[in-house]
Amino acid sequence: MTDRTPQDVLRDWLPHALMLSLLALSGWLLARVFAPISDPVLLAAALAALTYPILFEPLNHLARRRLTFLDDAWRRSVVAAIATLAFILILVSPLVLMLLTTLDRPGDAFTVLYGLARRDPERIQQVAVMGEERVQAMLALYPKIPLQPGEVRAFLERQLTRSDVGRTFLDFLLHGTGGFIAQLVLALTSLFYFYDFGPRVVRSLLAYTPLTPHQRVLLRRRFQSATYRVMTDTLGTALIKGLCMGAIAWIIADSNFFIVAAVTTFISLLPVIGFTFVWLPLASLLWAQQQRVDAICLAIAAVAASWLVDHLGERLTHSLDHRRTVWLSFLLFLSLIGGLIAFGAKGFVVGPMAVVFVVVLGSFWLPLYGIGDVQETATVQASEQPRA
Repeated sequence: MTDRTPQDVLRDWLPHALMLSLLALSGWLLARVFAPISDPVLLAAALAALTYPILFEPLNHLARRRLTFLDDAWRRSVVAAIATLAFILILVSPLVLMLLTTLDRPGDAFTVLYGLARRDPERIQQVAVMGEERVQAMLALYPKIPLQPGEVRAFLERQLTRSDVGRTFLDFLLHGTGGFIAQLVLALTSLFYFYDFGPRVVRSLLAYTPLTPHQRVLLRRRFQSATYRVMTDTLGTALIKGLCMGAIAWIIADSNFFIVAAVTTFISLLPVIGFTFVWLPLASLLWAQQQRVDAICLAIAAVAASWLVDHLGERLTHSLDHRRTVWLSFLLFLSLIGGLIAFGAKGFVVGPMAVVFVVVLGSFWLPLYGIGDVQETATVQASEQPRA
């Protein structure tokens, strides 16, 4: 065996070093290209992860039984399109609800929406004024809410004026990510592809981990179960409480349904005492107006509705094999606040998903290295054997 000179070693490794350098350079270039659109893509990824188990998967399960004439790839693409459209309808539902509970004739809501789609200045102004009035009414009930009516009106005018597709795309080209509407359009477009290709990417990534095939199945099932918990036990519970409190305030106190429901939904994310911050000011206002019977009825109805929703939530949580913990609810509430500060409106989605990822990966992976409750993980894995 002849001795190899440094020149021989360099000659052998130089092609590999050049190839790896080019790969690193191309990755750096791709990162620079994606940097301006990282926020909407991150939003789309978080939306896909959060809504996949409760929106895409049920539709995909139904399509497997009904659309048997389609192959797997085409079926997933069709379901991804349907799920994206369904999410868009859910996204615009608060605006529709505000219009239905504000306009004198509910049928005018669709006229206003059509005008917004056409970027009609009169309709844009109408919605902006309506948003300003709703904030003013909200501040009359809850004066400590950090919103300014004039700023809300200006924001609506600015964003709805830019809602035209051509204008939005031009803004996107000229100003990177453009405005809020441009980012939302890009996020919704990316959402379709995350629905369609996301699971395959996740399976490919998990294939490079030291987890066994059985453990990969358990990890995916754990993530789906945790997402169900966030959507039902935390966000879902807050939404139902908001709808119940809005109906109670509308029936008893003649308050605006949309305003009370929106405030209650957000405040109810604060565990234990959040709901009290909503009904107590309303009851106190009625009491101060000498409507003491209405105040007592509102308080009793609110407490009863809160107890009923929490009781049903506990039963659902138990059926999902998840323990309801106050600390996790509080962590989710903090993630919403921190997400809003760090990402703006996108933080409503990115914040909770960050908590889900940390909780699921930490509780599943750390015990594999002897950190955490190994016995609990073994028990959960034994109870989550893959179903036939």
